[in-house]
Amino acid sequence: MLVVFKDVGLEVEATGGENLLELARRAGAPTGSHCGGVCACSKCHVYVTADPGVVTVMQDDERDMLDLAARELRDDSRLSCQTRVVGDGRCEVRISEESFRAYLDDHHEDRGRLVALWRRSR
Repeated sequence: MLVVFKDVGLEVEATGGENLLELARRAGAPTGSHCGGVCACSKCHVYVTADPGVVTVMQDDERDMLDLAARELRDDSRLSCQTRVVGDGRCEVRISEESFRAYLDDHHEDRGRLVALWRRSR
């Protein structure tokens, strides 16, 4: 199943059961995470458009973390560390500005290339 990181033009094949944060890392998509993917920071906030049954349903802990900490909340907001690919179909991901900035905090050496990639996608 192909997962498309739409705003940065990257794609990755999902084998099933992987979360979007793992897939973003494998694809080289600049998705931040300060907590290591344990639903404790909201820095992996993304926007997901997927066919029904392709990704897991949001659980209460994910919803609570998004409500508490995330900015720019929308109906398609998800935490990439909590969103698993479990079915076949379309899955498009857009990285929130908050997540991109968190990624930059940890990847200073690649800042120029990443900022250019981000600006090109806007």
